Amino acid sequence: MLESWQLKQRQSLPLSIKIALSNIRIRRFYNYFDGEVTVCFSGGKKSIVLLDLVRNIFPDVEAIFIDTKSEIKEHVMKCSNLTIINSNDKKNEFNINNHDTINKYLEKFMVTSNKKLILGNIAWKNKKIEQAYLNLTCNSYNKGISQPIGFWKDEDILNYLNKYNLNFCFQKKKII
Repeated sequence: MLESWQLKQRQSLPLSIKIALSNIRIRRFYNYFDGEVTVCFSGGKKSIVLLDLVRNIFPDVEAIFIDTKSEIKEHVMKCSNLTIINSNDKKNEFNINNHDTINKYLEKFMVTSNKKLILGNIAWKNKKIEQAYLNLTCNSYNKGISQPIGFWKDEDILNYLNKYNLNFCFQKKKII
């Protein structure tokens, strides 16, 4: 378990060090699970940064998008190697309309696909996510969850987007 002061110390690091630390965590998680990982992708700024970090190291990593009808579609529809879970599908057991329900669906996805999750949560100005990060830290191997940018701040996300001129990802999708 991480202490609050350790999180604050990591949050104060320069972006270049945060990128390097995140890349180390991504590599370790990917290798630990022999590449059986997927990036949770919403099309928002944090998931765009996360997907860019992961695919700069492992270009073929799949992304999963749960279509709640509230996400940013223009970015999602341009993303390559993306599995879209359609919330309007009659086979879907969950009414996907909030984070708790999405988390339940992601847990089921992990069991049925045997893939582990890389999440774009950041423990910045959200006490619930901060507490979860402190409990799990970056890589929780026993839970099969990685949060490699968990110690970033909102300003780091924006600076990364600007530095690498990221607007969205590419194309090719699979709807299930």
